[in-house]
Amino acid sequence: MPARQCFGCWCCLLLLLTSWFHGFLAAPAEETIAVPTLGLLFTKLKELASLLNKEKLMETFQQTPTKNLTKIIADQFQLFDQLTSIDNDQRFLSAQCLSDLIFLVTSLKKVFETNSFHQHPKPTDPIDWTLKVIDSFGKIPTGILHGNYWMLGNYEECIAISVPSTQQEYFSFCFSFRKAYDNLTASRLRWEGKYCLYEVKFHEELISLEPKFSNFSGVRKCNDNLPAVRFGACLPSSCTREDATILGHKINNTLQGIACKFSVNCHDREYVISKDPEAVVAIILLLALLAFIVFSTLYDICVFQNQQKMVPSSATCVIESRDLTEPQCLVTRAHSQAPDKPTLEKQHGFVKILLAFSLRNNAKKLFSMKTSAGQITCLNGIRVLSMCWIIFGHTYYWAIPYINNVIEAYKLPDNIFNQVLLNASLSVDSFFFIGGTLLSYICLKKMSKTSTLIRSPLFWAQFFFHRYLRVTPVYMAVLALHAVLTKYVSSGPLWDTEGFDRESCAKSWWTNALYLNNFLNLDDECMTWTWYMANDMQFFILSVPLLVLYLKREKLAIIITTLIIAISCVINIVILDQNPDWPPIAIFSVNPKQFDIVDVYWDKVYIKPYTRCGPFLIGLLFGYYLHKIRLVKKLPKVAVGLCWTACTGTALLVLFGLYDYSKSFEITYAAKLMYGGLARIAWAIVLAWITFACTAGYAGGE
Repeated sequence: MPARQCFGCWCCLLLLLTSWFHGFLAAPAEETIAVPTLGLLFTKLKELASLLNKEKLMETFQQTPTKNLTKIIADQFQLFDQLTSIDNDQRFLSAQCLSDLIFLVTSLKKVFETNSFHQHPKPTDPIDWTLKVIDSFGKIPTGILHGNYWMLGNYEECIAISVPSTQQEYFSFCFSFRKAYDNLTASRLRWEGKYCLYEVKFHEELISLEPKFSNFSGVRKCNDNLPAVRFGACLPSSCTREDATILGHKINNTLQGIACKFSVNCHDREYVISKDPEAVVAIILLLALLAFIVFSTLYDICVFQNQQKMVPSSATCVIESRDLTEPQCLVTRAHSQAPDKPTLEKQHGFVKILLAFSLRNNAKKLFSMKTSAGQITCLNGIRVLSMCWIIFGHTYYWAIPYINNVIEAYKLPDNIFNQVLLNASLSVDSFFFIGGTLLSYICLKKMSKTSTLIRSPLFWAQFFFHRYLRVTPVYMAVLALHAVLTKYVSSGPLWDTEGFDRESCAKSWWTNALYLNNFLNLDDECMTWTWYMANDMQFFILSVPLLVLYLKREKLAIIITTLIIAISCVINIVILDQNPDWPPIAIFSVNPKQFDIVDVYWDKVYIKPYTRCGPFLIGLLFGYYLHKIRLVKKLPKVAVGLCWTACTGTALLVLFGLYDYSKSFEITYAAKLMYGGLARIAWAIVLAWITFACTAGYAGGE
């Protein structure tokens, strides 16, 4: 693309920016401004940003002679001479986007020429909507030195702009500059705003300003010590993401390539749900399900409960007379015969399905505090604490990239107690351990009662089918609602964030349905957090042959389980050995240098079953142990004390062992391999001892 095809189609913000910088860009060649580039650039842009305030902008224009303003604008409009003379095969913007940009500049030109600042503008007057376009652009904020690199602008103001535009206005402007841009259409009769968010990173060598900026075209190293700068721009709705990208490149080239990396994400206007067939179908199905739940609940309350009350009652004699010739019951106790619920449900198959959706029935089970015999109640406490830990960690994980004082976040590793936050991924291993423990404990308890079960193919078919059917329908329903309806819930510059890409669900939903989303289509993950679901199902499949071995050949099963755990540890160690820059474990980092590493580590290590199966298999072994023991021999107090000491020390070492690493990202080779290979296993062993101590009465309870 010839150099003469510069970014002439940029909107009025660029025109103001270019004209404002015109003074020092045209400085004599021998003069050099020896000021740090970012500091000067931020200073200049901050002064410019103050002009972008609507009131200050109008005040400035009112104090400036009209002829001077007109001259400035006319000078800048020379950039559009090249724009309107581009040959057909050299266009770089879509025709409609270009025409709408020209209409914007035309309207801005009218504002300057007519000197209409003192008037009371109507919504369709150029003075009103053009200033709204400028006002909705991102501006240099306060707190830059604390990491406030968010220049979002005003999303709602931008997308609310909608004014009439006509073909005559397009061509009246174009013919005033040599010739019209051919193929300009009037198919769009309104100029509407589209919000685009640019994400920009600057060069490492951005040190000083030459008269026309230093030339950074040959420098490719980005400054990863600071997060990217986000800048909101208001463009015509006819401009695509590709158009916005081209405009960004043109601006960057004009500024001598000071940005080494940038991307853009554009947001369309508000979605209309009535024009989305998939959303309409999803809502209909959702309403149908809601209606079925209401009907089920009403049936449970009004019909089924009344049927139970109508069961005939009987009486039991409590005190009987001692007259042997004529026995007589003096006091009776009446009671109702309990209905035969299984028989009732067998006679009415639909009733059984219907009651499964009853809010009353499910709430009663959900909030029940009853515990069955042999239940491991302490696991409920571990589950609750681990869930709180997960919520705590993910709150920071998702919020850190969007805070406006990111420099303060760099201080998180300085406080050792923040390791609870930074090392929150261990909470997921708690759930893997709980899952393995309950699976082996419950299944072995059931299968040991009937040895013929494990020989029946029907049993194993039901075993797999029940697990898949119990989880998958709800899982797929949530996925469908996420993919179809989430975009209608809200909108904004940050609404389409990483991890919430609903378009990926259309491509990769089948990997979720097969529970292979931690292996396939990793570039288009749907609901990234569901990697846990995939691992959980894969661990379930892995456990089946092991459970059979635990019933038939216990020693062999223990050996194989231990061997798989050891192999998982070795795999983690080998991966760390081959990738020295990777962290020993998925520790939460606020350092931008680690962001790219974290993405690769996620795909290669964090979500893979062969690196995460250790805690689950520890739980499988422990569940077998709980099932096998009938009577726990009383342990000496010394042994119990030693076990608790070792457990506490191991837990603290695992949780706080990376304190120095989280601050400097430096760790010895041996410590890195040992921690990366054994930390998760050690954490599961700690949980196993806590569970055993609570079950056997060594946890301080009476």
